[in-house]
Amino acid sequence: IEEQSASLRLKEEELEKLNSKLEQLKQGGDKQEAAYENTILTLNETVEQLSKRLENKQAELDEESQKSSKLAENLEQMQVEIENLQAQLRGVSETLASDQQDASAKSQEIANLKEQLEKAQQELSEARNLHTKLLSHSADSKS
Repeated sequence: IEEQSASLRLKEEELEKLNSKLEQLKQGGDKQEAAYENTILTLNETVEQLSKRLENKQAELDEESQKSSKLAENLEQMQVEIENLQAQLRGVSETLASDQQDASAKSQEIANLKEQLEKAQQELSEARNLHTKLLSHSADSKS
């Protein structure tokens, strides 16, 4: 009985040691499980933050895309306006060139008329001089 009691005490001590080790392992496992849970929670929070940042960036990209599209439309409209203005400018240039040709022709016509006027004035002056000479000569003949 004593041997069995001693053997039983040894087995109880071994059982206590095993229980102690089991408790340590449980505590270690609990700590490890808690660490895993914390890591999972941290990763979930990080994923949520990254998702929000991604959504914000996507919204910014969409806004920039819309701005870019509007700018492209505005540029196209400006290009059309520029082309229209260039066409108007060509028309004005052609009209101006035509007007300049007309003005040049009128200038030449004026120069020709001035020349004819000068000739006519010279002829008139010569005729007056001749008339005056004839009147003077006629008056001398009568005397």
